[in-house]
Amino acid sequence: MLSLLSLAKNKKWNLPIQKYSISNHLQFSSFKNPSFQRLIASEVIGIKLGTTNSCVAVMDGSEPRLLENSEGFRTTPSMVAFTEEGERLVGIAAKRQMDTNATNTIFGVKRLMGKSITDPEVEQFRQRVSFKIVKSPKDNEAWVEANGRSYSPAEIQGFVLSQEVVERYFGKKASKTINPDEVVATGVAFQTGVLIGEASSMTIQDVTPLSLGLETNGAVMTTFIPKNSPLPSVKSRIVLTAEDNQTQLELKVLQGERTMASHNRSLGSVLIEGIEPRPRGEVSFKVTFSVNTQGMATIKAKNLLTGEITTGEIDPTATGDEIEALMSDHQATWVGDAKRSRLMKLRGETDSLMVKIETMIRKTRSCAEPLP
Repeated sequence: MLSLLSLAKNKKWNLPIQKYSISNHLQFSSFKNPSFQRLIASEVIGIKLGTTNSCVAVMDGSEPRLLENSEGFRTTPSMVAFTEEGERLVGIAAKRQMDTNATNTIFGVKRLMGKSITDPEVEQFRQRVSFKIVKSPKDNEAWVEANGRSYSPAEIQGFVLSQEVVERYFGKKASKTINPDEVVATGVAFQTGVLIGEASSMTIQDVTPLSLGLETNGAVMTTFIPKNSPLPSVKSRIVLTAEDNQTQLELKVLQGERTMASHNRSLGSVLIEGIEPRPRGEVSFKVTFSVNTQGMATIKAKNLLTGEITTGEIDPTATGDEIEALMSDHQATWVGDAKRSRLMKLRGETDSLMVKIETMIRKTRSCAEPLP
């Protein structure tokens, strides 16, 4: 779900910010309101208040234009820090001092919005951060605390918005090079242009910026969710044990486009334990990758022998710089990777054939009657 926030450039209207949700089926009765039509005709800004990064774009006539923040970047880390002196830092400034002020540097609060303090997802998030997550003084909602004061997730997001929306955006040179964070902001502005008749009709769909997969036998990456897959997305594959008498299996989750696992970004792992010792290939798992509309990935592995299920959650969120670096690396090495991929595919097929042959031999031996 994206958010559309409209701001009036012409102050004579003196209207407050209005917020509308954008889904695949856009039905906005509020756009028929004459005051609102005059408002969006003055100026429309598309804002992506992201979990990790935030970005802003405007419609410059019929073209979307990305805005730079005060430090000259088009994406701003969705982070807010509070210093001992009472100063509030936003974006890059907050990120720079995070290591020395971890308990008062707030990030990822989008995961808390609208959630109760007792929500299991809130507890999982609490274990991954250094700042305090506290109960709202008004109700049971999850808030955060910094320097002894509590803030709602909306307040923190609002601080990031104050950093992003600058008054000096007119006349800035538009850039045609965008990353996934910028795509969201550009899309919101473009969709608004569609609604007011200044741009051609189009549909906005969030996609995965990079491929997601697992490290498999031979230290290669096996892709489950390809790059640019629409969200939400689900994909399943069968994974076999690769060694005799294997009692545990580590599913190493990767992000990127390279053939070899070590050349991609490691996101973490899901450990499957208690596997019954058997010859390699005899224990199989149905591994399912699912990525929700917020970009969070869930990995579920079902033991097809026992029915036991192991699950884990991975956050594949990457910064614009990380995505650009991975894509540049892929573009520079794709020829060698293509050759390596073909070789690894042949090795994998040979190994699978050997497993089938070994299994057939064992079954034949077990069924054969002993000689007199």
